[in-house]
Amino acid sequence: MRRHAVFACAMVLLLTMAVPVGATRGQSEKELPFHAEFAGYLIGFNEDRDMIEARCADPDNTWAITSFDGWGEATHLGPTYVYAEHCSYEDGYGEGLLTMTADNGDVLKATYRDGVSLSGPPLIGFADYFTFTDGGSGRFVSASGGGVEQGVLNFTTGAFSVYMEGTIVYDASNRRHR
Repeated sequence: MRRHAVFACAMVLLLTMAVPVGATRGQSEKELPFHAEFAGYLIGFNEDRDMIEARCADPDNTWAITSFDGWGEATHLGPTYVYAEHCSYEDGYGEGLLTMTADNGDVLKATYRDGVSLSGPPLIGFADYFTFTDGGSGRFVSASGGGVEQGVLNFTTGAFSVYMEGTIVYDASNRRHR
């Protein structure tokens, strides 16, 4: 019960510190709420030093790039596949990249940082800030915004679940259909 209370307090603190994105950009681009829920599995650990040097902001403190993939639902995407690469720091949580792919093929990219781990193995709760980045496709080619994500990873089974909440700005008039 105490762990849940600590986790809830940490989430309230993170949510109150989240900074919203600018109001509107144009008629087809406006700030909208964003919510997503994903579940999946840890794929593995890449301990290749060259890859860590190229990918991680603090390579000297990174012991591996941890990969995850899963499925879920996200507003503005619908059913969505998610892939994450996480720079796992020896002295703490780390940072990572998220790639979300909608059923129609549109890709939304995000980075996350400033995370905290809220418990220890085998269950690890986490929370961090995410920011949408350029490099997506379709209507998300120049998406912006961000928010807070929270989740849990079970190191025994490799299963994870994550919930994301924030805002997004994207070109809603740029729709692709397959």
